Order: sequence, then structure tokens, then C-alpha cells
Amino acid sequence: MKLYEYLGKEHANPKEIGIEIEMEGRALSLPPLNYWRQEHDGSLRGEGVEYVLKTPVARERVGPRLKYLWKKFADMGSTLQPSDRCGVHIHINCQDMTFAELFRFISLYLIFEQPLTRWCGDDREGNLFCLRASDAEFLVQTLVNARDKNFGHLFRNDRMRYSAMNLASLCKFGSLEFRSLRTPKDWEKIQRWVRLLLRIRDKALEAEDDKDFIEQLSMKGAEPFAREVM
Repeated sequence: MKLYEYLGKEHANPKEIGIEIEMEGRALSLPPLNYWRQEHDGSLRGEGVEYVLKTPVARERVGPRLKYLWKKFADMGSTLQPSDRCGVHIHINCQDMTFAELFRFISLYLIFEQPLTRWCGDDREGNLFCLRASDAEFLVQTLVNARDKNFGHLFRNDRMRYSAMNLASLCKFGSLEFRSLRTPKDWEKIQRWVRLLLRIRDKALEAEDDKDFIEQLSMKGAEPFAREVM
């Protein structure tokens, strides 16, 4: 069964990427925009705004959508102030995956989660808004239970919404949400992060079994395996 069937949908949404960007700074409230909507976020301080893509997009449209938003900031003289409260949340569409494919994607991401989190910025390791599996072991236990019992409803647990990889979004949106990236001043880093996540997803779908990743990691070593995947 594919995820969209489990969710009771007639077909899978073909668009791959959703993006939410939390920001603090000055002159961040923009006139109405194409592609993006502006939302108030109570967790942000000062003139904090969250920018959310109005609709998911194909991977090749991520760069143009981000570049458009940053041009609007430049036009308005906006100042972006990085903060440990601000993060970028990337939704990767999983609706057309079977549960086996979904677990392969999750497994391959978790192998790289700690170095990826370090890449995502200062104050992201152990951050309460993007807890790694090593910080929140209930996530791993939930995955084990779901795999052994095939209970997809275990992903509905709202305790997981602040995990670096949010499983609760699977039943809500049909996507895995990745919350690790600290909001950067340049849009190119967001684009690189999306490409990394998609590369992991694409590589995971090439495998036949998630055990293959452990065998390859053991045989090739961490760095050669990482280079092959990335």
C-alpha cells in the first residue's frame, strides 16, 4: 500500500517540496507576494514572520521561488537576523511511497542525521525545536513499533512534531518534515539543503532493503559511503 492510499486519497500529489521559513529581523512584513504567504508565529520575537509556500513545488522550482523571496527582502530593505528560534522546515512529499520505501528513506536519513545537523548551523544540535533521534529516543521506538506492527497510525503522535525529522506530518500532509536547518541569510543554503534531502530520498528508493545501507556502510566505511550517497 502506498501512503496516499493509506491516507484515503484518490491519487498522490506530484509536487515534491513544501517550505516554511521562520525569520526575525527588521522590515520583514512585505506587501502581498506571489508564491508565498506570511504568517505570525508566536515563538518568534520582535518582527518575526514565517514565510510559507502557498503550494508545493517541483524540485527545479525551489531555487526560483527562494530567489524571488530574497529579492523582495532586498527591495524592502529587510534585515534578516539569524536566531536559534528561527528554522527552515522542508517537507518532502512521500505520498507515492510504499511503507517499505518510506522506511528506507527514514533509515538512510537517520544514518546521516548527526553530521547533517552540524552542517545545518550553530545551536541546532540538541535544539528543542529540532531534536535528533539521539536526543529523543522515543522516535526510534515509534519507528520500531510501526515497522514490527505495521501501525501507520503511530505516526499521528504529536510528540514527534519537534523532532528534526517530523513523522507526524506524514498523516497530516503526506510528507516528511525536516526541521534542522537554521534560517540562513542567503537563500542558496536552503536550496543546497533541499538538494541533500532529495538526494537521500532518491538514493533510498534505489535500494531493495534498508539493511543494504548498513552493509554498505560497514564494507565501504563512512566517508566513501557518504560520498556515494551525496
